[in-house]
Amino acid sequence: MSITGPSMMFRLCSSLRQRLIISPMSSMIGKKTNSAVKRPINAFSLFWCSKMEVLPKGKDGLMEASRLWRSMSVAEKEPFLSSSRQSMKEYVKPVETESEVLERNLRILRKKVRKITKERRELLSGRILKRKITPYNVFMGEIWSKGDGSETDIKWRDLSSSQKRQYDKKAQALNEQRDLEYGENPLSKEDEEVYMELPEKLLKAKKEISSLEKLIEGA
Repeated sequence: MSITGPSMMFRLCSSLRQRLIISPMSSMIGKKTNSAVKRPINAFSLFWCSKMEVLPKGKDGLMEASRLWRSMSVAEKEPFLSSSRQSMKEYVKPVETESEVLERNLRILRKKVRKITKERRELLSGRILKRKITPYNVFMGEIWSKGDGSETDIKWRDLSSSQKRQYDKKAQALNEQRDLEYGENPLSKEDEEVYMELPEKLLKAKKEISSLEKLIEGA
């Protein structure tokens, strides 16, 4: 008994597939799904396909094919079993594990952090902000540089007056140093708005990285 390759059998049984293999998504007729790959046909169905020209049509043909299949030896069934196994290998792709998904998302976030950091550095290179650096800006800068962005506003409000005065001094020193180094070369209004948004974006990304790292450690 001979049989053609998996691809030939699939072409031969293309119309039969819909009747034999019922997709778990078949109840979602008319709805879009993200699966374009159909399940491969099984060994018995391949055998039935090969006998369709000589077997009666409909239910009688199916019953006769079943009887013949049961009477066949393992060696006689092997070509169909082999063809089915091969088609399964071709159609079934490995699914990402939860850990792999987390690792991939972590790589994306780390790349995002590098991009934001580079953008911030290049945006400010050789220029100064029109607005002065505030004590809160200094505080925020220290927080995001450490990667701890949780409840930033609450932490700032919880600082004592003496602690806030330390940030006042730091902000004043930074403004004086900036003016000396860069002179009259300010950022445009548009660039300044972008620049002021970057620390918050960086904080958010670092918080997400921290959460993912904890999930991966616990996986």
